[in-house]
Amino acid sequence: MNKLKKVSIAAALLASAGAMSMTAIAGPGHNHDKKAHYKEKLYKKLELTDAQKAQIKANKEQRHAQMKATKARMGEIKKQVHELMKQDTLDRSRLRSLLAQEADLKAEKIAQKHAAGQEFRAMLSDEQRVKLKEFKARMKEKRAAHKEMRAERKASKTE
Repeated sequence: MNKLKKVSIAAALLASAGAMSMTAIAGPGHNHDKKAHYKEKLYKKLELTDAQKAQIKANKEQRHAQMKATKARMGEIKKQVHELMKQDTLDRSRLRSLLAQEADLKAEKIAQKHAAGQEFRAMLSDEQRVKLKEFKARMKEKRAAHKEMRAERKASKTE
C-alpha cells in the first residue's frame, strides 16, 4: 500500500510537471506566428519550386530591410511630434509638416506591400495563380464561418 501511494504521487508529480512545461511553452504571451503558418500552408498548396522559394526569400529580405528603414524613420518622426507636443507653444506648421511626413511614410509602406504582392504573383505560373485564387477563396470562406460562429456564441451568451 505504501509503495502504491509513492508511485501514484510520483505519477501525479510527473503529470503536473509535464502540464507546467506545456504551459511555459504555449502559455500566456506565447506568440503563435499565424502568418508564417498561413504562408507555409500556401507554399505547400502552390507546390513552389526551389528557385521560386529562393526568389521569395531574397525578395522578403530586401523588403525587410526597406521596412526596417521606414519603421526607423517613422519612429524618429513620432519622437519629434512627441517632443513638439511637450512644448508650451505649439508650432502648428512644424506639426503639420511632421504629420505629412508620417502620412507619406504610411502610404509608402502600403505601396511596398502592394508591390510585394505583385512580385509574388508575377513569379507564379498560371496554374499556381489559379491555385492561389482558390486557396484565398477557401480561406475567406473559413474566416466568414469563424466570424459567424463567434457571433452566434456571443449572441447565445447574452441570452
